[in-house]
Amino acid sequence: MNSPFPPVPASPLLLNYLLGLVFVVHLIFMNFVVAAPLVILWNLITGGAQKRFISEWLAAVLPAAFTFTITFGVSSLLFVQVLYPERFFTANILLGRIWLAVIGLLMLAFYCTYLMRSFLRRHERGTIPTGLFTLVATALVWSVAAIMVGNYFASATRADWPVLITNPFRVLDNLTFSPRFLHYIFGAFAVLGFWMIWISWWRSKRGARSEEVTAFRRQGLMLTLGATGAEVIVGVLFLIWLPSNVWDKLFSGTFPGLVWISGVATSLVILGLLIVANVYPDRIIWQRTTTILMLWTTVGMVAGRDIVRILAFGNDFSIDRLPTALQTGPMLVFFLLLLLGLCLLLALVWLVWKLPPQQD
Repeated sequence: MNSPFPPVPASPLLLNYLLGLVFVVHLIFMNFVVAAPLVILWNLITGGAQKRFISEWLAAVLPAAFTFTITFGVSSLLFVQVLYPERFFTANILLGRIWLAVIGLLMLAFYCTYLMRSFLRRHERGTIPTGLFTLVATALVWSVAAIMVGNYFASATRADWPVLITNPFRVLDNLTFSPRFLHYIFGAFAVLGFWMIWISWWRSKRGARSEEVTAFRRQGLMLTLGATGAEVIVGVLFLIWLPSNVWDKLFSGTFPGLVWISGVATSLVILGLLIVANVYPDRIIWQRTTTILMLWTTVGMVAGRDIVRILAFGNDFSIDRLPTALQTGPMLVFFLLLLLGLCLLLALVWLVWKLPPQQD
């Protein structure tokens, strides 16, 4: 049967790897956006004036992180709709208003972060409105995260489509919905901890007070240690509920499977190294090592996610069997723009890192 969708304009395998690349970049920023508002709120409530600087430092990064989250999130969805159009668009239709609400929720959350940052600058007078806007932003962002998980299940479980037509909220009936969502959330706090570690080093270079830098870094180290441990536990629960054929594929020795296995092993190594890093918070070598391992763990989790999704599609789908009609000119322009965008992102990170110290 002929597909109503146009053929893939380049090698499907290449596009799948590019999807993994932009999704990893999206995750790095998205995890900050998911976890930072709640940490900001926690420090405002429990820390008072002593920990207010932690909230201010995180709030200063939040709008930029939100911008890159949306940018690379859109890029990821573009690859998804090219590779899995039938599943992706059907899931969107089944979820209907729930899926369309993502745009409005993100817009509201984005502006809440600016309002929260504005009130936070007003010192003690802005604590209550800051807390309210932060709480609203957290609720909105977590709602988007839940919708994204629901969209994943709607696209992956064709057998449930007749049920979802009448009630899209039935995606919540999936046994792996809760552990997947919790894995998503705990992973966000783990990555935020690494953000805090490197923000502390950047603040130190810019002349921040040593006691504030140390307190900020210690909180980041403790946060990532606790969240990584929780993520491992939830990940085990998620794996237990997966079908046996998924287990067989994950441990089959294929390249994506090996990447996933190495990512899981790396996450266990990270736990041990984070304990050492917490003992020696001022020794950058441990933080640098765990950050590199965290990046590889993220790559491994993305590879595992791809395996689970493809297997959920069933025997009627295979990346290798996608119809292809190479469009050399447009794809060349696309690849050049993608490369330019990634290089620009790296250049911006480098320029921010090299900013001179603040002048009193």
